[in-house]
Amino acid sequence: MHLKANLRTALAVATALWALPCDAFTPMPRSAAVASRSSVRRFASLDKSKSAAELNLEAERLRLQAGRLRLEVQQAELEKSQQLLAKALGSAGERTEKQVIEANQRFIEAFRDKSISKMKKLWCHRSHAVLTHVGKPMIRGIDAVCTSFHNAFRGASIDSVEVKDERVVALSSQIGVVTCTMEIKGGNYDAKSSWVTTNVFNYDEREQRWLLVEHHSSPVLFPAVPPKVEQE
Repeated sequence: MHLKANLRTALAVATALWALPCDAFTPMPRSAAVASRSSVRRFASLDKSKSAAELNLEAERLRLQAGRLRLEVQQAELEKSQQLLAKALGSAGERTEKQVIEANQRFIEAFRDKSISKMKKLWCHRSHAVLTHVGKPMIRGIDAVCTSFHNAFRGASIDSVEVKDERVVALSSQIGVVTCTMEIKGGNYDAKSSWVTTNVFNYDEREQRWLLVEHHSSPVLFPAVPPKVEQE
């Protein structure tokens, strides 16, 4: 008899909890609380003629339903966390990619014009500006970066700069990475050299624009080797 009474009580409570709406665990007005207690009393008056086996089956069914609801809550919490993470990291679209390409084009223009003033405006002026020239140690900081470009421009003859294979290879709302090949002609267009270039841009929230944080380039010394196709 005690077993049946305990099972009926557990069944009544579980059924009442299962019947509650999704917002039942938020603070509720007094009228809603009274209605909830009424539901418990109503479910407590279940048919007393049910056997212990039937009550066990009903309790198991409610336990499974409660487990399913817990999984749904966990899934909703996971989706919310994913949304917050996506918002923090940001996402990028075609408009953002176009802005990064435009920022890279401004770098090419400053390089072609050998303009330190233009070049300086393109760079992030915080300490993480990084420049790598061939055969030289890594250069850090906006002042050192501008000095290095000034020394490079002083002895360079640049008549034109043509950009090939320009593409954004990595992009988020905060970071954009552009690779391209710079075809440089100088010496009254008699000399020509190719430079494989990587530029990394960061979106500056204060200035509301993309700024260069890293530049690396290497001369192309050997012709491209076509990929080898294996014979089946």
